[in-house]
Amino acid sequence: MKRISVIGFVLLISGTAVRAQGELEEQSPIFFRNEKSLSLVMGTRGLGINGRYADRITARRKTIYDADILGFKDRKEYKQRSNIVLNNRSFVYGKTNSFFVIQGGYGKQYEMFRKWDKGGISIRRFWSAGPALGILKPIYYEIYNNIGINEFEILTVKFDRNQHTDPRQFAGKASFFKGLKETSV
Repeated sequence: MKRISVIGFVLLISGTAVRAQGELEEQSPIFFRNEKSLSLVMGTRGLGINGRYADRITARRKTIYDADILGFKDRKEYKQRSNIVLNNRSFVYGKTNSFFVIQGGYGKQYEMFRKWDKGGISIRRFWSAGPALGILKPIYYEIYNNIGINEFEILTVKFDRNQHTDPRQFAGKASFFKGLKETSV
C-alpha cells in the first residue's frame, strides 16, 4: 500500500510539472534563402553606400559578395556660405579635390550558433577581402569677377591658392559633373 501511494504521489507531481511548462510556441519553418542588403554608411570622415549579396551554400555556410562606394572628407574642412544673398550655397574654401573609394569584396560566412527561438540570436563569423580603388576628382568653384561698377560675371574655375586669396569672391561650388574628365585613379 505504501508503494502504491508513493508511486501515485510521484506520478501526480510529475504530471503537474509537465503541465506547468505550458505549450511551446510553434514557429513557422525557416526558409533558407540568399540574402540581399543595401545600406547607407555614415561616419565622422564621410558618407557611403554598401551593397551585399550572400549566396547560401549549406544551412550554415554562405558566400558573400559586397561592394562599397565611400566619400571621404578631411578633418580640417570647414564649410562656409557665399556672402551674396542671392546665392546661398556652401563650399569649402581651399579644397582642390574630392576623394572617393570604390571597394569590392568576396568572402565566406559560417553560422556557429543558430537562432532557435523567437527573439533569440545567432552568432556568425565571416571574412571578406577584395580590392579598393581610390579616385581623386578635382573641384571647380564659381567665383564673381568684377567687370565694372556694380557689374560682375560668374566664372567657373579651379581653386588656385595664389590667385583666389579672398573667400568673399566665391559664389559656391560648381556642378559635381564639372571636372569628371579630369578624374584620376
